[in-house]
Amino acid sequence: IVKKPAHNTLNFFKRWPQHDKVNILIHAHMNRLAADNLSPALLGDLDTILRKAPNLIEAMRDTAKGTGNLRMLHRVLQFQQHLYQALYFTSSPLLQLPHFGVTEAKHASSGKGNYRTLLQFIEAKALDDKGRKKGMANMTDEHCADVEVLCKYLPLVDFDVQAGCLDYEDDDKKVHFDEVCAAGDILTFYIEIKRQNDKIPDSELGIAHAPFYPLFVEEEWFITLGKAGNEENLFSVVEVKEHENVIRHKMQLPTRGLKPGTYDFDLYLTSTCYVGLDKKTTVKVDLVDPKTVKPAEVHPEDIEAENAPSLFDLLQEGGEEDEDSDFGSDDEDGNTKKKIALKKDADEKDKKVEEQDKSDEQVADEEVDSDDDLVAVELVDGVPETKKNK
Repeated sequence: IVKKPAHNTLNFFKRWPQHDKVNILIHAHMNRLAADNLSPALLGDLDTILRKAPNLIEAMRDTAKGTGNLRMLHRVLQFQQHLYQALYFTSSPLLQLPHFGVTEAKHASSGKGNYRTLLQFIEAKALDDKGRKKGMANMTDEHCADVEVLCKYLPLVDFDVQAGCLDYEDDDKKVHFDEVCAAGDILTFYIEIKRQNDKIPDSELGIAHAPFYPLFVEEEWFITLGKAGNEENLFSVVEVKEHENVIRHKMQLPTRGLKPGTYDFDLYLTSTCYVGLDKKTTVKVDLVDPKTVKPAEVHPEDIEAENAPSLFDLLQEGGEEDEDSDFGSDDEDGNTKKKIALKKDADEKDKKVEEQDKSDEQVADEEVDSDDDLVAVELVDGVPETKKNK
């Protein structure tokens, strides 16, 4: 299953034998030898490894993006493709098709009119009315139908890229670029990914064909940007998770520090779940000297709109008007003072009336108390004498 590792790797596995076990199990999976050669216990270990692999691969991708190495990121994505499809790096990509084994793939990729890639097989014409192609001679009609269905749902896409200095984007999501780009401007790469078979509803898209993987695999893409002919530097990356027939994205690249001239950029569209469906295109951009760029003519309506008061100015003017209305002219101040004086006099009169009312009530209460006092009569030596009962 695994070739004898190099000396340094061998010492590594001797020191940590558990890593050697994982390495062997992954090789068994990618060579499709696991089902017939592993014990139930080892199959359980392999299942655990494959279920935890997506999180580890994501960490590997983040590491590659953090270092800014385009080649490293592409290697991680290629490993992810082969792991999901249970393919070794030297295996035929035709093994991704249902009911295709080593024999069928070898027959399809040999002789006259052979297909060595998945795209070549899909684009080839059928040899009979059942949809049979080279390598499918011994398949049943049902198996041929399965192959045809998968070819229909495979994400065969057109990868279109436009680059320039973005002027504006209209309501139809169509972008318009400036006539020239100057060194120091921000380049915008407008990307459109369109499925060739756009008759499939969006609701039926999203799940990849990965029968050897224990989890559901979603179709995803990575768009990467680098210098043409150089995979060392990663300028930008976008992860595409939408499942639609037409997908649009924008990538921006500052050109600060670049001299005027012609630059070529490579853009890659890499699948995370299928081998052999990746796309690549090269975009050429001309950067001119900023001193040679004429200032854009400003429309009179734009000038009028720029000189118009802003919302903040309008609010501020409204606040000043309110302030003027509260603290107006001298005449208004005089009237206001008169009103305040009249109100003060009225308040004082009301206060005096209230105090008089309270005084009258107090006198009435005292008279009632005196009437309520009980008088006791005593005779002292036959002379009447009165005293109040307390």
